[in-house]
Amino acid sequence: MIIGNPTWDEITTHINRHERQLEDLRAQLSSVLMHQRNTSMEHVIGTFAALQARTNVINTANGWAINDVKEIPEKLALVHSEVSEALECYRDAQISDLGAVEYEEDSNNQLKPIGFPTELADIVIRVMHLAAFLDINLEQVITEKLNYNETRGFRHGGKRA
Repeated sequence: MIIGNPTWDEITTHINRHERQLEDLRAQLSSVLMHQRNTSMEHVIGTFAALQARTNVINTANGWAINDVKEIPEKLALVHSEVSEALECYRDAQISDLGAVEYEEDSNNQLKPIGFPTELADIVIRVMHLAAFLDINLEQVITEKLNYNETRGFRHGGKRA
């Protein structure tokens, strides 16, 4: 972290250090991905697409069908509502509890998963459902976007957050 009014040399040194750290992380990630590809890629291929299709079937069967592109703003608002619920879980939980799925009994006496991880899952489910309606292959688009992101610099764009 640079505090105060740094010199050009201090800024350059700081950036170079972070670029080296980023390259090290990219090398580690590449190694992990190569290992995963060699051991489990057959299992992974199609899993995401299958989840996306299953999400669409379940949501449609439960009365949440998307019938018109005019519904897209509403569906995006529902994604936002899930993000807000995740934020509330974050605000209410202890840091050590954020990764834990908890359960509560629903009105049908079934155990309902709740908590921060469940809200993150709800976000993905809402996005998958919308993408399925629009015939978007999220697995392919995410892969393309990750490949592009690998080419970007450390905190590209000069943004603080």
